[in-house]
Amino acid sequence: MTSDLDSEREEAIDEIVEGVVDCFFSEFRKALSHVKVPQTEKDYHDYVWRFIEKNLSQHYQRGDPFVEELVKNAAAHAKDLTQEYDLKAEVTPKVVIMALYDFVILCDDSGSMKRGGRIQSLQDTCQCVADIAGLLQPQGISLRFLNYPDDQHFDQLASQDDIKSKMSGVTYKGFTRLGTVLGSKITEPLILNKAKLNQFKRPVITIIITDGCPSGEPNDYFQQAILNCKKGLSQLPFEPASAIFIISRVGNDPDAEIFLSDLRMSKDLEGMLYCCKQQLDLQQEVFRRAGNGNQYSSFLIKLFSEALEGQADTDW
Repeated sequence: MTSDLDSEREEAIDEIVEGVVDCFFSEFRKALSHVKVPQTEKDYHDYVWRFIEKNLSQHYQRGDPFVEELVKNAAAHAKDLTQEYDLKAEVTPKVVIMALYDFVILCDDSGSMKRGGRIQSLQDTCQCVADIAGLLQPQGISLRFLNYPDDQHFDQLASQDDIKSKMSGVTYKGFTRLGTVLGSKITEPLILNKAKLNQFKRPVITIIITDGCPSGEPNDYFQQAILNCKKGLSQLPFEPASAIFIISRVGNDPDAEIFLSDLRMSKDLEGMLYCCKQQLDLQQEVFRRAGNGNQYSSFLIKLFSEALEGQADTDW
């Protein structure tokens, strides 16, 4: 039975690899087609500040030295990024917008993560996100775990050694309390409480990586955690794009697929949550076989770009 499943997996990977290099980024042609692609430093300056004024006005004020330095770096390195990560020209500016955000990854450390290469896929993804976060400005990411209790200072992690060191002490066991922990470890302490105290300086992109559906809590807790966060921010008031949410999965658990599908179709979460349709571990294997080390990072950049487009005012 196991060999049959492995064979089916191999065939699925081979089929994807066959066309992935040529057609993977074709959808990028549609993105931001109505917006002039920045070329000069002035273009990037106007582009970034238009986005801020529409979406992040509570976080950055005109003349902010961090933003001004970011604009200079963007103009200097945009062509290199486009080439290195095989991006369409209109996607590269989104990397600049991503640099305005802090990245937090909520990692599933339940017992089922021990299956297959799920833990390694999680670790590799965390490293790729750290690399993306620091493409234009030196900065790390934050990691939080569903069950591991001593992760409150897993912040500013940038290097492979940093991430490996923190993740090596995590014991994979326990429930998948996605909503409970999203609230207690991320939306309350890192977003809402800071916003109430006027300490919410940088917006946050939260990436949830799980291999299953919720357990140990009601199924609607995850949805409620996001709704409560968005509602709380609007009352303070912050723009919706101050908190971007993305959920993705590793492994092929059918219950996880159903859970994400239900989230994707939820009218209540429309414009509040981006649900990745692909298995991260499968995508990693696809790109490994295609022989392009940066392709997985490019895939994540596309994912973050689509999340921004869905949860921010991109008519700028």
